[in-house]
Amino acid sequence: CCEYALLILEYWADAPEIQRSAELYEDLIKCCVADAMSE
Repeated sequence: CCEYALLILEYWADAPEIQRSAELYEDLIKCCVADAMSE
């Protein structure tokens, strides 16, 4: 999940759609945090 999230963040860095995808962005962060805490 974390690796996927980082790839998305790299893509969104140059994409104006990031503002419309704010909720998905938050979900990816929560998923990454959950993965980090579970390890």
